[in-house]
Amino acid sequence: MGEATGSAVLGGVFAFVALASVVLGAFNLVLDEYAKGAIRAAIEQGARAGASWGGTPLQCEATANKALGSLLRGPFGDQVHIVCLVGPGDVSARAYGRLPSLLPVVPSLQVEMTAIANAGAGAN
Repeated sequence: MGEATGSAVLGGVFAFVALASVVLGAFNLVLDEYAKGAIRAAIEQGARAGASWGGTPLQCEATANKALGSLLRGPFGDQVHIVCLVGPGDVSARAYGRLPSLLPVVPSLQVEMTAIANAGAGAN
């Protein structure tokens, strides 16, 4: 009887670890999707601000970074960088970086997005 009890505990521990891994993996997926949406919203807002205020890259970057800071804090937002460029008649905001994983066995997600706003027309 003693051996059967020990193997039941071992099976229970294994099942708990497997279930916790699946739950953390699903939670990580949800966080990644939220983070990508927050990044997209921030760069679109930055590109619009840069285009509406005369096309300055500094205004674009400041607005995008402020929006990103309010939407995505901590390690998820710390590893994302935003760069704005002014072209003929438009402003583009580019975000790039990595979103960390909650599980060591799951690699971090690399993100790269661009938003473009035409002067006077809003974001595309």
